[in-house]
Amino acid sequence: FLGLAAYGFDFASQISWAMNALMKTSFMRCGIVALVLTVYGLGREDLDCNDVYCHFKKPDVVLRMLDIDKVSVWNELLALLGITVIFRGICYFGLKWKLRT
Repeated sequence: FLGLAAYGFDFASQISWAMNALMKTSFMRCGIVALVLTVYGLGREDLDCNDVYCHFKKPDVVLRMLDIDKVSVWNELLALLGITVIFRGICYFGLKWKLRT
């Protein structure tokens, strides 16, 4: 699950649509994206950096690099809730069918 959740964060713009759709079904990916958006998004101020050049001083650069700059935290949390409901429903009906037979 963790491999599928973290796959493509460094080359997010080059991922095919099929792999992107598969990654959207990962509950851990939804949680990681929501966590990163909460920490680096929502109008966060620039990070402290005293070096001559700091590439990741602006949180928007991190979000753009991970290709999650246009994603909403609320959409990720709703997706997480939806995945939970779907898989719990599948488990419920699977157990119900197994106990009946």
